[in-house]
Amino acid sequence: MNTNKQMNLFRGILVFLTVFLMMITGKSMDAKAVTSNYFSIDGSMNSFDISTNGDGWKWDASTNNLTLTKFTGSEIKIISSDSGISNFMITLSGTNSFTNDSSTVIDAAIYCEGANLTICGDSESKLIVGRTKYKNAVSCTGGNLTMMNTGISIKFTDSNAEHGLYSDNAIYIDGLEGTISATKAVYSDGGLISISGSTIDKYVAACNGISCINDKDLGTSCTELSTFLNNISKEVTFTYTADKKVEMAGLSIGKTFNDDNIKYKLISSTEVAVVGMVDKKKKKITIPDTVDFSQDISFNVVSITKDAFKKCTNVKKLVIGNNVTEIEKRAFRGCTSLKTATIGTGLTTIRSFAFKDCKNLATVTIKSTKLTTVEKKAFTSIKTNATIKVKSSKLKAYKKLFKKAVKKVSMLKKM
Repeated sequence: MNTNKQMNLFRGILVFLTVFLMMITGKSMDAKAVTSNYFSIDGSMNSFDISTNGDGWKWDASTNNLTLTKFTGSEIKIISSDSGISNFMITLSGTNSFTNDSSTVIDAAIYCEGANLTICGDSESKLIVGRTKYKNAVSCTGGNLTMMNTGISIKFTDSNAEHGLYSDNAIYIDGLEGTISATKAVYSDGGLISISGSTIDKYVAACNGISCINDKDLGTSCTELSTFLNNISKEVTFTYTADKKVEMAGLSIGKTFNDDNIKYKLISSTEVAVVGMVDKKKKKITIPDTVDFSQDISFNVVSITKDAFKKCTNVKKLVIGNNVTEIEKRAFRGCTSLKTATIGTGLTTIRSFAFKDCKNLATVTIKSTKLTTVEKKAFTSIKTNATIKVKSSKLKAYKKLFKKAVKKVSMLKKM
């Protein structure tokens, strides 16, 4: 057995014996008198080396990860003076609340000493710290503090509160949603503050180090910063960026999802393209302005890809939303039952053969005044006496634009 394993085993045995002694004697003992390496939950000391769990928490010794699941308590401490562990993680699931009901002011709801601490969650997680009797909500000394992918609510109301987030090294924020209110909302005493994945409504306190806030270098000293910040922000509200929301939802560019019989493909953090329909037996296609992926994530529907609805022979009616700017090649080719199509105000481009061979297409209404491109044979082989209705102000220009797209430009009429 190597030296490190021997030391870890020794520490685990020491903690176990100490706790056992406390149980049989009924005496309490300060954790630091036992070991300089431990984590505690509301004063109850635990060894890093033993995987264990309690009400709302679970410690994984193999990964140095503490998972909180709808946890309620007053204080979590991680002390790593000479454990050899340099990184700890707290994973949040659901809403986790800290409240100090004692008469004693606690240094921090979550306190880490001697190592880097990362607190992360997901789109459903939240960290709430009570209003009084805390100096800090989250404090990390001797290491960097990283906060990512979680909701947060820290609103201190008493004079004891000094910081929302504090580190004597760097603070990295990669996706927070919510408000931090304290004497100093976010404070780095000697390192940088870096924020990504969120927008903020105010600049954040920083001192004694190069401070990067939303990719802006604000200076290297408190004096220089004060001229820019005027006063250190006491309250900061974070909002997830669109990119961060997409990331947290498990989406990526090119990924597809279905909604209301339409299949979509993500093309940016804010936009999707229509790539087809789920049930081709349906008789109506409605393409909306926007589509909701979840309660707080929606996308603009901006294009219809090539061959998206090709030979969907049951479709009789088509409605296209106002955010669609492009209908690509053969998007609706061979939709032989299609009779009416209404196209929204945002369309700029119709590619070749888009509606070719829609032999029963009798009425097309184009509300857009922004059309700049209508490629060849876009509307050939539709119903012989079909009408393409356009705004009266664009009739003359669109007749030129449609010259190679229709059998005869007389199909174009005033709306």
